[in-house]
Amino acid sequence: MSVGVNLSIQADLGTSPISSIPTVPAKVLGFDDIGVTTIIVNAVIARVQIPILRKKYDPILLLQIPVSTVFGLLCSASGTFLKGIAPSACRNNRLVCIAGIVLVAVGVSIEVATNVTTLAGEGLALSLNKVIPKIKFGYMKVIVDCTLVMIAVIVSFSCLHELYGVREGTLAAAVFAGLIAKQLNKLTIPLADKFFALPHRKERATEETTSD
Repeated sequence: MSVGVNLSIQADLGTSPISSIPTVPAKVLGFDDIGVTTIIVNAVIARVQIPILRKKYDPILLLQIPVSTVFGLLCSASGTFLKGIAPSACRNNRLVCIAGIVLVAVGVSIEVATNVTTLAGEGLALSLNKVIPKIKFGYMKVIVDCTLVMIAVIVSFSCLHELYGVREGTLAAAVFAGLIAKQLNKLTIPLADKFFALPHRKERATEETTSD
């Protein structure tokens, strides 16, 4: 996912939704990458889930904070590694942007398949799923991503007085990353259940089927 995020940045068509908010303070503070601000923003998103879930909140969700910290460090590392990529033609930019979106979607799908913990962005979508179960995860992911993009736009105009880091690639990622992950879940979740035997998810799936 960190590689996907940085590919989106290198494509110069807008950052991915999860990095759209961290991009603005990184620019304001003059950071070379979004690693530190990614850690801070994800920590805030992880804490937001407490009032959303209330009594349903499981302390294991706090694992999102160390996981997001590792993710932020990986964003810094992959950003340094990918700085040499500078697509010149618009078509190449689009291909790099598409590759970034797909990689983020693959990462999201694997996160959900493991059913242990996730990054804060996906954790927020899953938490909202518990409160509003009628909306499937893929669609909830799209809603969360679009909300993050809108917040990024507001923060950008407030801090920089211009739109920064949000472009057509950001909107494409907000819409398609969740939908692609939704389709990939049909493959990754059965594979995870088969090879790692996750009875707690099977029980949850049974409950959801029964409630439907």
